Amino acid sequence: MPQINKLKKSPRKTENSESRLIRHKFYNLKKWEKLRLAKLLDQPLCEICLEQSPSIVTMAEDVHHIVSFMSVYDPIERMALFIDYSNLQSICKSCHSKIHNNNQYNN
Repeated sequence: MPQINKLKKSPRKTENSESRLIRHKFYNLKKWEKLRLAKLLDQPLCEICLEQSPSIVTMAEDVHHIVSFMSVYDPIERMALFIDYSNLQSICKSCHSKIHNNNQYNN
């Protein structure tokens, strides 16, 4: 009789799930909500669009971490990178998608 081999979950998917949970914990903090709002009020235009062409004026809707706070493993360093105002960039949805999905920008 034939046997059906069940696919084992790959460790990478588990890591992604864990990373996703960690990111959600950070992004649900009230501290992030206030910091995000402060950044958007301080710089309401997409910094990437402005950098590419000063004549392009696009409203920023997202705040992007230039250096991912998930790139460090120490919890204290991770939080420091997460709330570092100089590590934040106001960007439009289009540029944010390009950064995360297409990796078209180096930021």
